[in-house]
Amino acid sequence: MAVFVLYTAMLPGCGADNDIALDDEPVLTVTAAELIEAHNARAAKLQQINAYGVIELRWTDDDGKHYAQGDAELWIQQPSRSALRIDKEGEVLLWLGSDDQSWWLFDLTSDPRTLYTDALQSELDTGGLAIGPVHPLTLLDLIGITPVQPADAETVEIDAATGQLLLRVIGQRGPLHLRFSRQSKVLVGVETLDEAGQAIATSVLREPASVRIAGTNLLNWPKMATSINITSTASEGSVLLALNNDMSAAVDKELLGRVFNLDMLKRALEPQQINGPANTQPELSEH
Repeated sequence: MAVFVLYTAMLPGCGADNDIALDDEPVLTVTAAELIEAHNARAAKLQQINAYGVIELRWTDDDGKHYAQGDAELWIQQPSRSALRIDKEGEVLLWLGSDDQSWWLFDLTSDPRTLYTDALQSELDTGGLAIGPVHPLTLLDLIGITPVQPADAETVEIDAATGQLLLRVIGQRGPLHLRFSRQSKVLVGVETLDEAGQAIATSVLREPASVRIAGTNLLNWPKMATSINITSTASEGSVLLALNNDMSAAVDKELLGRVFNLDMLKRALEPQQINGPANTQPELSEH
C-alpha cells in the first residue's frame, strides 16, 4: 500500500504582506467580530461547491520518496458532505469523502483495494495512509470555506514574522487559527489546533478566484482560494491542490445523490477490503 504523507515547503504563515514594515508599530484597523462576520458572510455563499483541478502528491514509503500528479474534482455540500476524487487518465486512485454520518477513504492504489471508513466524528485511522490524517471536515476548514464561531476570548493578533492578522476561532472540528492579509483582510491560511493550541495541520491559501453563482451579479460572487497547500505537522510529504478558475457554487442535482452516497461508491469503486467498525468484506457488483 502506498503511504501518502502531507507536507509543504511553505511554512505556516508564508505569503506575508510584503509591503509591511514589520518593525513599524502595529496598528489594528479591524476587530475580531468584523473579521468573523465577513468570513461567515462569504462562507454562507459557499454552501455548495463544484471545482476541477490537478493535485500533486509527494510521499515516502519503504522504497523511498515519490511524486505523483493526477486530476482532481471536488464536490462540497456544507456542513458535512464532501467528495475529493483523484484520478489518473480516467482511473480513480483515491476518493476522500463524507456525508452526515460517516467519513471514508477509498485507496485504490493498494493491493487489495481498500476502503477506510468510520463515524463522521471519529478520528481517522487509515493505517498510515497520510492523506487520511486530514479528516474530510478538517479539509473543509483548511480550504477556508466553513463558517466559524468566536473563541472564548477572541482577539486579533499581528504575527511578528509575517505581518499577517491571526485570529483564533472554533471551526468544524475544533479550534482554528485564521490568517488574514493585513492589507486586504483576505484569508491566506488556516491552522487546526490541538488542546494545547499547537498546530496539527496548516494550509496556505493563494490565488483567490470568484465562485460562480447562477442568476447572481458577478460582483457578488464569493471568492475561494485556487491554490491550496496543506501540511500535517508530523509528516514529510505534500499535497498541493490547484483548482481551475471555473468554480461553481452549486452541485448538479443528479450528482447529489451519488458523490456523497457511500453505498453507491462501494458498488462503483469495488473495494476488496473494508477497514471500519464492522471490518467486513464488501459485496462486489457483477460486471
